[in-house]
Amino acid sequence: MTTQQDPILAILENQTTQERFQVSDLLIRLLAQVQVFEDFQRDDILATLKLLEKIVYAEGEYIFFEGDTGDTALYIIISGEVVVLKGATTRNPVEIARLAPGESFGEMSLIDRKPRSATIRALTSCTVFKLKSDALINRPRLAAKLLLNIARLLATRLRNSNRKCELFSATPFSQGMTDCEIRTFAAFLDMRFYLKGDSILSEDGEDSFMCIITEGQVNILKGNNANDMKVIATLGKGSSFGEMSLFDGQPRSAAAIAAENTSILILKREGLTDIIRDTPTIAAKFTLKVGTVLSQRLRLMDKKIISFLN
Repeated sequence: MTTQQDPILAILENQTTQERFQVSDLLIRLLAQVQVFEDFQRDDILATLKLLEKIVYAEGEYIFFEGDTGDTALYIIISGEVVVLKGATTRNPVEIARLAPGESFGEMSLIDRKPRSATIRALTSCTVFKLKSDALINRPRLAAKLLLNIARLLATRLRNSNRKCELFSATPFSQGMTDCEIRTFAAFLDMRFYLKGDSILSEDGEDSFMCIITEGQVNILKGNNANDMKVIATLGKGSSFGEMSLFDGQPRSAAAIAAENTSILILKREGLTDIIRDTPTIAAKFTLKVGTVLSQRLRLMDKKIISFLN
């Protein structure tokens, strides 16, 4: 475990009274945005702050391992990012989630005091607050509010994870993947919903992500200006778009607008980079599917050009 201090969270050491007040106020506002402290009043957060232990982990450092006993604390990420792994000590560990500032982990062991169900590793240097279960013994009101929020968080997390896996497994891009690989890949996906007429992509836009339609339809448009946009394709469930910018990082070659209420899974370029680095086997299966889609489009375009020339 590292001992260096986060300059933002160097709490109450070698600071004036005014600086101490400013840091404390910053922490109160920060914790108020953490989901497990939802609906906590200022006095509740102040009381909770007194129970927290600040720890800084180095990049690549393990916070705890699957099966560990004795540590029944809740961890709250203040800065940096961590990865959640299953089978971390095996040859083929499975990444099931990535967590960022404002998110928490270790909730289940705080509640049931059973061994850790997953391994947590710091992806970057990160600062966390640790709340030990024993610290809540003499705080029944705080404990009740915290446990209610944890139950809500776990239910939402499970529902979203299962939903992403379900949606992705129904697309052509999951073909050839095992259930574990689908769950690993789905952890890198975001779910988004667009109402009819909403803009999803703009032509010449510089955002680099790929979209997979899970419900609804999307119109792909091209034109010289906003008043001269023409629909060149309408895509439905299971189709994808935005692949080229995902891989080459170049500006968008077309615009995309929801033709009806539409739900989409999104893979960002940085997510793809992480998949390639951490799980190259899964990345290879996915890129093969994307390459097949792009090849089919290129062949179709060749036929159109030949038809036009003839």
